[in-house]
Amino acid sequence: MTETLAIDKIRLDGGTQPRVENSPSIAADYAEAMLDGAEFPPVVVFHDGTEYWLADGFHRVAAARGNELLEIETEIRQGTQRDAILFS
Repeated sequence: MTETLAIDKIRLDGGTQPRVENSPSIAADYAEAMLDGAEFPPVVVFHDGTEYWLADGFHRVAAARGNELLEIETEIRQGTQRDAILFS
């Protein structure tokens, strides 16, 4: 299911990021493209009934935050933090 989700509801701190760190230059490029109207695929989160764990789209979330957006298009899947880790 794809829907718009408040960015501040998305958990980034659960060890679901497979990279050591995000690339600031990629996030900046995405942010600029977003401002220019580019459409990106929805980020993927796993919802355990309480938390939304980000599994895919760390650079897109960083770009949206950099642009001070409050919401982002999201594919919500039912699952746990562990499911998000395995997916990522």
